[in-house]
Amino acid sequence: MIVVTTEEKTKAKLWYDTEVKGIEPPKKAKKAGAWQASQSEKILEQEAKNIKQKTIQQKIDKENVEKNEIINRFSKWHNVSKAPVPQYLVENRAKLEALPITEWEKNYLMPLFKAYDKDKKGTLKYADAQNLYNDLIDDKGCIGMIPHVPLEEVRLEINI
Repeated sequence: MIVVTTEEKTKAKLWYDTEVKGIEPPKKAKKAGAWQASQSEKILEQEAKNIKQKTIQQKIDKENVEKNEIINRFSKWHNVSKAPVPQYLVENRAKLEALPITEWEKNYLMPLFKAYDKDKKGTLKYADAQNLYNDLIDDKGCIGMIPHVPLEEVRLEINI
């Protein structure tokens, strides 16, 4: 003799109803003790979420305004599209533009520059620039005497 439990009977009835007859199984009822939010509580919860999102957005907007103010203040004194250039370079360029070298003079000076640019990179080391400066003072470029200025007062930017 085989004993069939009530649990097995309910499982068999559920299988027969769903598989053979095509009836949907009954949904489980919610527990009587389970808490459910009322409509007003749901509205309050949604409002709290909206306030939180609004506060976060206000903080982000405030940070963006502060960043833009800093950029605007900085851009009044500096051109933000270019890197800042030291003042002595600006002054040196202005002096060089006031007394431009002619193409003939450039032709005479090119061998001097090439003599110190041994790597052929178009740049000079500081020691080479000092030697070149001394050659210019001694008029080895044959373009006329360069007035002597102490080397400490000269800041060079040399691009070949």
